[in-house]
Amino acid sequence: MLSEKIDVLINTAKILYKKSRFSSCVDVCNIFIEEGNSSYYIYELLGECYYRLNMLDLSLNSFKNALELNNKLVSAKFKSIVLKHRLHRNLTIKEITEIESVAVKRNNMNWLRSVSYIQYSYGMYDECFKNLKRLEESDSIIYSLDYMTMAECCKRDNEYEKYNLKELDNTFYYKYENNKSSTLLVTLSATNNFALQKYEYSSDKLFLTDNSHSYYMLSYNKIGKLIEKLCNDNNYRKICIVGLSKGGTGALYLFDYIQNHIPSVEIRCIAFSPQVNIYPFNRNLNIPSYRKLQEYIDCNTLIEHKVQNVKPIKNIILNSSQNKVFVFYGRNFTMDLIEARELKHFELVELPYSGHATVIPLTVPEGKTKEWLSNLTVDPDLAALGGITDLIDEIWEIYQNSNMRLYKFLDS
Repeated sequence: MLSEKIDVLINTAKILYKKSRFSSCVDVCNIFIEEGNSSYYIYELLGECYYRLNMLDLSLNSFKNALELNNKLVSAKFKSIVLKHRLHRNLTIKEITEIESVAVKRNNMNWLRSVSYIQYSYGMYDECFKNLKRLEESDSIIYSLDYMTMAECCKRDNEYEKYNLKELDNTFYYKYENNKSSTLLVTLSATNNFALQKYEYSSDKLFLTDNSHSYYMLSYNKIGKLIEKLCNDNNYRKICIVGLSKGGTGALYLFDYIQNHIPSVEIRCIAFSPQVNIYPFNRNLNIPSYRKLQEYIDCNTLIEHKVQNVKPIKNIILNSSQNKVFVFYGRNFTMDLIEARELKHFELVELPYSGHATVIPLTVPEGKTKEWLSNLTVDPDLAALGGITDLIDEIWEIYQNSNMRLYKFLDS
């Protein structure tokens, strides 16, 4: 009977983990341990769950417990060393060499990126450059953060300019449509695909994606300079900025740049469910892309120093009464609700909504049905947060309010 109960607990923990119910999985694992059982698998599972719950200290301790029971756990060993650096910044050269060897042997490019960033932070510039070069030559996606780090590694030789230019070329991607309008609509996507390309709005259009993987923190200045040039070339009188999720974060950064550098234009900024407190580490932001960004910041002192110099979003204020900033969030989505509370100096628009994708109700084309809504897809962050599953009724209810249309806020 005891053996059966142990099996039930382990299998239940597995199922909960696979369903991304990490808090419940933690509860089951702790019941298993409190009843006097011992299993490296359960401790490793706890480490993974705590990591996804942004509880890094407990994650590290769990991986350590797993390794005490089985010191051959490669993944637990790698992750425990990386977490040790992130929390304590006191790795030995032996530990760094160990995780480098594991990442190379497994050909795990994500691990290799983390290793190279750690090597940069410990002044191991040749090793860092070598591993980022491996990344560049592989089939993996390379980020502007990688090129920025490579440029710094070879700052004193003739390859600096080469990688500095590569960083600039890969910081963001854009698509521009000139429709001979006096208004420019700028959209900032949360994914690698341009957002709202099919949304009908009479204007010139600039679609943006962020390849810095920094929630636009390290790209908005460069984007702002592009918009300055477009304004000079086209004499825009109004700029409308729309950002979704991390794109909403970028929209707020970009708004501040434009109001300070192009004060003659009227601005409308719409931020849908933005993440506000990006740095230092914010446990409230429990989404995959933020966990990845925070790991990069913690591992790489170059990235950390650059992020530290970015003005916090909550410190951005309106410089002119002609400009407006609207922040949309769902009242029943805790993460977004907590973030929005930091922005009470802007116009907050609270929706009767339990999801993260607050842009959806305001951009449903006229005449669509509930069945059409059910076929919408979501990006990985939205999927991790629950996406739009079971939210069709809420979306439909918001859509029935004729004032809840994106274009009406842009025209306000």
